[in-house]
Amino acid sequence: MMRKAELLDIVEAAYDVERDEQTWLAGIVNATRLSQGRGLAVFGLLYRLSAAFDVHVLAFEGVNMAERFDGEVVQQVFTYFNAAARRSLFGRVAGTTSEFGGDVFALIQQSESTRQAGICDYVTVNAMDPTRMGCSLNISLPPIQRLARADRSIWNRVAAHVSAAYRLRRKLGRESLTSGSDAILSPSGRVEHAEEPAKSREAREELRRAVLAVDRSRTALRHLPDQALRDWQGLVGARWTLIDYLDSDGKRFVIARQNDPAVVGFASLSERELKAVAYASLGHTNKLIAYELGLSASTAGVLLWRAAKKLGTNSRSELIRRFVEFRNRPAAIK
Repeated sequence: MMRKAELLDIVEAAYDVERDEQTWLAGIVNATRLSQGRGLAVFGLLYRLSAAFDVHVLAFEGVNMAERFDGEVVQQVFTYFNAAARRSLFGRVAGTTSEFGGDVFALIQQSESTRQAGICDYVTVNAMDPTRMGCSLNISLPPIQRLARADRSIWNRVAAHVSAAYRLRRKLGRESLTSGSDAILSPSGRVEHAEEPAKSREAREELRRAVLAVDRSRTALRHLPDQALRDWQGLVGARWTLIDYLDSDGKRFVIARQNDPAVVGFASLSERELKAVAYASLGHTNKLIAYELGLSASTAGVLLWRAAKKLGTNSRSELIRRFVEFRNRPAAIK
């Protein structure tokens, strides 16, 4: 049974980005377990997806799993799936494996270890961005079921944050949070320091509002996680991720780091148009794209419409096809 009030714990664990990779993943998996019920089996994996939907497991963490269920086993499992099955599994953000059907669900039904554990199904949450790297969270279910629309929506938002946090970890490398930050703000939203492009009045105001919204989500709205996660968007202005930072005196600040996905190509498109198309190619709706980029749903729609017009395409599917063809060229996305 999902305990929605604890879903914000998953987001906060994700944004604890200065941990080493395995500890970071373990924190997210444990927070997921606590949000669902302590007795459930939960596993998470970091992965890279090829253009052909080949899956390369980079890290694994599991709780309440069978002894032999580890990252190597998961990697082997993926080899049993054909490209269509892998595309089905990774072609949506949140769902149950019974909804995916085909090879994915059949393998769970045939697995002795899952049967012995009383597992009939999994909720799978794929926090992936256009770089084709992501974090997959998987939660065991005793009965076979479909995700309710409201639950799917809230998992989509959680995934947007996990994806953004994973991307930020990769960008940071060995840098500190403050090194290379665009802005440092107080918890009240006052800009203490700013670099371009965060110096403009519009950018400073956008960051101020976002800092206040995140603080409200984590405090006053914490008991209303649906609303809290609606207000706490994946990025600010399609550019920044906000991260808490404590200085040497224990004083809290909020760091704004540029963290939009690096998407290359289609010189005729603006950066925002290109990013909107890249997320659309993952099967994301306008509403989810807007949330991931920190824009309004209407703006996301306009960006896709402009991109289609510039590229001379007449439909969303044709626009995505053109983008995917380009993306599959070497070095199209980094």
